[in-house]
Amino acid sequence: MKEVPISPFTFIGSRIKKLTYTNPFINLPADAKYMLDADYSVDEMTVNENRPRGIITLSLKVKISYKRKAGSLNLELEGCFDLEDESVDEDAFERMLQINGVAMLYSIGRSILQTITSQSYLGESVALPMINVISLYEQKKAGTK
Repeated sequence: MKEVPISPFTFIGSRIKKLTYTNPFINLPADAKYMLDADYSVDEMTVNENRPRGIITLSLKVKISYKRKAGSLNLELEGCFDLEDESVDEDAFERMLQINGVAMLYSIGRSILQTITSQSYLGESVALPMINVISLYEQKKAGTK
């Protein structure tokens, strides 16, 4: 068996900074429409015990519509990450935050929103699609997001 390469980029933890939810539905119709907006910010980068540490916030905004009713889910999730390899430069660490960190937080955010909606609708939940984090990173870098 081959050994899997382990990333020096480590997840310290996350917290919900903000969560708002409006729900006009009892049953979520199968043909309801969803709109998703995802954005992130690097809030802090420091060095702690010779290890880079970074905090990012991921913002997810979901609009759910069906006929003339509309609901929304807004989640701000903060994550803390550090690096076990001191040889990685600050720019590379910031890229890791914006790609690996955002991917990690998005997975957590999807789970939170699916859990909340599974308790809110009879028999349905909102399962967000996967997003292309690299494209999101490139849009932010180009200033188009």
